[in-house]
Amino acid sequence: MSSLPRVVLVAGSAHLVIQTGATAPARAGNGKIDISVGGTAYETASCLSRLDTVPRLLTAWNASELSRLLGAHIASAGIQLIPDEVAGMDIGAEVRFGAHGQTGHVASIPISSHQFGAQRLRQALNGVHALYMDATLSLQTIADLGESAEALSIPMVAFGVAPELAAKLLPLAGKLTALVLSPLELESLLEETDLADASEIAHRMETMVFLARGRGGGVIYHPDGERTRVLPPETEGGSALLDYPFAVAVIEMLLQGHELQDAANAAHAAALELACGGAVSNGLSSMVEGLVDQAEHDTLTGLLTRGGFSGALRRGLGHRGALLLLDLDNFKQVNDTHGHDAGDQVLKDVSDVIQGCIRAGDFAARWGGDEFVVYLAKTDVERAQKVVQRMRATAAKRNLHGVTLSIGVTVVDAGEPIADAISRADSAMYRVKRSGKDNVMVDAEGLHDG
Repeated sequence: MSSLPRVVLVAGSAHLVIQTGATAPARAGNGKIDISVGGTAYETASCLSRLDTVPRLLTAWNASELSRLLGAHIASAGIQLIPDEVAGMDIGAEVRFGAHGQTGHVASIPISSHQFGAQRLRQALNGVHALYMDATLSLQTIADLGESAEALSIPMVAFGVAPELAAKLLPLAGKLTALVLSPLELESLLEETDLADASEIAHRMETMVFLARGRGGGVIYHPDGERTRVLPPETEGGSALLDYPFAVAVIEMLLQGHELQDAANAAHAAALELACGGAVSNGLSSMVEGLVDQAEHDTLTGLLTRGGFSGALRRGLGHRGALLLLDLDNFKQVNDTHGHDAGDQVLKDVSDVIQGCIRAGDFAARWGGDEFVVYLAKTDVERAQKVVQRMRATAAKRNLHGVTLSIGVTVVDAGEPIADAISRADSAMYRVKRSGKDNVMVDAEGLHDG
């Protein structure tokens, strides 16, 4: 068997979903609001990522920080993202609301009027094994993708998304491997084509039609008139499946060569994990958490960033403690002689040394290029010096290509401005530098040999 990953392209909408609902019948103003990442294409790509595939998502949204936040969240789910960022495009979003037995739905899906360029489509289709697309795409994009998939001889699956959009897929007759529809979308297509049932749609489109019925599983209609029931999973809580992701997951497993029952079992597991495991819901909180983590932690070393350290220090300065500022001696020579990969490894090794010498209540950060700062909670100068000497001894056992540590130490009082403590530690560290490097000095207390 080939060791190459199975790459699948999903083209369509990815946007915010805002769900509201009243929680107190007596007062319409009381309710619950959930903001998450949604869109049929995004949910489908998330489901496919659970089926031994590498999903790639082609979408379009406005050029804004909100879109980039969405993009970071999608990429963190293991989805290869290929977005067109369009200045002036409206924000894509769905608002679903319910109160006192009534429900409503409002959507802004600007991708429906967006045209992807030929170069972007080539990039998205490069190396893919199957194409999945939803009907939110423009008619021209649907046609372009259909021609490209046919030229590449790859399977193509389309899903209707909404009754008013499903007819956009009719020009793909004879090109599709499968068409996924909800009952309402099927009804809309029957009215549009003046056909009688799903079997006639399958015959007209020359493709398999998967009628997705949520908790009812689904029915596959074949062009030859045969039909196959796909049973729903047995769930304790009765959670509804995500119709399109479940249907597409069944089709993907069939394309991979699995028997229908095995395909359905795998699709059940993937769709239920998506529906019940929080991959789609609570998206805003996870997006924000990911953004905060990215801002507060250095990607190379895993230590706090300068901003993350400052925030942690403000929160932790309820007691007196010690602050260490470490600078790597001869670090530039490592980059110049051995290359930046070796320099990066030295930075990671030093961060490992630091983390191995501090307690759970202490914290450390990469302060600059080759500078590190450490806060030792509830620590006096004597204990701080012991920690520092342990760091230096541990570092000396590592292969750091001649790098040593110059360290400045100071005491931080509760409530003291952070900048003042950093300035004192910095002055102590530079006195070490001027005195020959590879040593420790305590602020205003002289040199302490290692």
